[in-house]
Formats: sequence, C-alpha cells, structure tokens
Amino acid sequence: MVLREALSKQNTPFVKLLSLSKDRLGDRISPASPQVSGVDLQNYRMHRRLSPTEQAQLVEQYQGGKNTYELARQFRIHRVTVSRMLKHAGVEMRNQGLSAEQIDAAADLYEEGNSLAKIGEHFGVDHGTVWRQLRKRGVKMRDTHGRQR
Repeated sequence: MVLREALSKQNTPFVKLLSLSKDRLGDRISPASPQVSGVDLQNYRMHRRLSPTEQAQLVEQYQGGKNTYELARQFRIHRVTVSRMLKHAGVEMRNQGLSAEQIDAAADLYEEGNSLAKIGEHFGVDHGTVWRQLRKRGVKMRDTHGRQR
C-alpha cells in the first residue's frame, strides 16, 4: 500500500498525532518520505481532485461542445470521472453513441467499402461503437482484410 498522499498532507490525523507526541517521544519518530517498493514510479499517478473553479470550467466546456474524452485529457482525470462530475452537477449528457439515422448512414458507408475507423471518425465515435451497432442491425461484416465473412 502506498501511503504517499497521507504522509504528504500536513493536516492528516497521523501527522497531527506525531506533532503532539513529539515532546514525549523526542526524536525517535519523525515523518519521513515513504519508502515505496514494487511500484512503477514513472507511471504512478495520484488521484487528482478538481477545485470548484476547475469543476465549473469542466461543466462550461462540456456545455460548449467538448466531449468527455477531450475534457479527461485536458484536466488529467479519467473520462468516467468527467461523466460522474457532470452528472453530479446536474448537466444533461449529450446523446452518446449513434442515432438510428446515423446507424443507417453508417451501414451505407460500410457497404460502400469504408472502414469502421473512418466511419467512426465521421460520426465522432469509436470504431468499436460502429461495429457493435452494425452487428446489431445484422450488417454482414468484413474481416480485417476487407473480405466478406
């Protein structure tokens, strides 16, 4: 378990206890940098909390047209956290995925020979979303080399 965050904050109960006990314990106990082993420090990220100002900016930018993926990258948080914050703020989420009309158009584009990636790019969704929606519609899918299955 990594105690990095708990030891770095000076107002935690543990640090307060240490400061109160110092006069009785002398120099035997002192808060020090935690020794971390078995953790890849390059890829280690602390959980990031957004300030109220940042949360307001996130809501404003979402309502201005940015999607959850863009906001997640910008604020360095997970996209699910972005969605959760927006829902908590009472923001109505935009339609996610593809509408029935878009699925029809995607099926036409796919049958014309376009790739799932290009279709996804066209509609602003992931290629996997396109694939799932076309499969639900019963569209005959090509293999990865473009041949009919």
